[in-house]
Amino acid sequence: MEVLFPEEFQIVASLPMAGAYDLSGTMIDLILSMEPYSQAFYFAFILLAYIEYYQLDELNEFFTEYYADILPDLFDDTHSGRYINNFLPSVAINILNLEVLEEFINDENHPFRQIAQANDLYNWMPLTELHMFHGLADELVLFSNSQITYDSFLVLKMSTWKQSPNGMEVIAVLQSPVYLELIL
Repeated sequence: MEVLFPEEFQIVASLPMAGAYDLSGTMIDLILSMEPYSQAFYFAFILLAYIEYYQLDELNEFFTEYYADILPDLFDDTHSGRYINNFLPSVAINILNLEVLEEFINDENHPFRQIAQANDLYNWMPLTELHMFHGLADELVLFSNSQITYDSFLVLKMSTWKQSPNGMEVIAVLQSPVYLELIL
C-alpha cells in the first residue's frame, strides 16, 4: 500500500503480529525436524493452499492416500485447527507420501521449497515506522520468524544506498525505525 498507493493511503506506522515470514527457513526447518508439532493442521493448511494456488497436481500425488482423501473435507471452512489436529500425525510431515517426503528432504530445489522461498516476507524495507509483535511461546508460528525478519530489516536499513540527485556521491538512505516487541 505504501509503495503502490501512496496518494490514496497515508501510512504513518504499521503493527504486524506474528507471521510465517520465513517459510523457507524457520518453518521448513520446523517441519523437517521430525519433532512433534502441536499445530500440525498449519502445515497441512499451507501445503493445501500452495498446491491449489500454484496448481501443482492432484492431492494424491503429494499426500498418503488416507490424507489425500480426508484433507479436503477437514479444510472446508467448518472445522477448527484444534479439530483438524485430531486427524493428523504429531509429526506433521508424515502426511506426505514417502516419495515426496524423501524428495522434499533431499532436494534443495523441491517445488515446495521454491514456493516457500517465493513467499518469504522479510526481504523488504518498510518506509514507515513498524512495530512487530510476537509471543515467545507461540507454538503455531515460531518467534524466530519475526526475529529473522527484524534482523533482515536492520541489515537492509544499513545497506540500502542510492546515488545522490547530482550523481556525484553515494549516500545512505535512512529509513523509519523498526521495532521488534516480545510478548512474554
